[in-house]
Amino acid sequence: MNFSGKKSETYVICEVGKGLYDVTKFIGDFYETHEVKITSRSASCTCFGFRVQKDKTQHKHCLMVKFWIENLDKEPGYAFWYEGEDLEFNKFIDFEAITKYMEVA
Repeated sequence: MNFSGKKSETYVICEVGKGLYDVTKFIGDFYETHEVKITSRSASCTCFGFRVQKDKTQHKHCLMVKFWIENLDKEPGYAFWYEGEDLEFNKFIDFEAITKYMEVA
């Protein structure tokens, strides 16, 4: 899946309500969070880029959340970043392992 973005930016997605997702972008010590709303008919984002983008169907935060929902089943613990225009991701926290550990401890 192709997107546009900067390699130095890392994103984490969190579901905060029905159809509502926080997309947090980290750049070094700086971070900012935008809310993405996904419905059966459309998607929107609170960032400035969404408001000025002509083709709203190609907004990178919305596409990232849709990818996370459709391909990773909204599983927590993934970080996302861009390599050129390609979205890359990696699981950085295994929540199942943490849950099992806490049950034993």
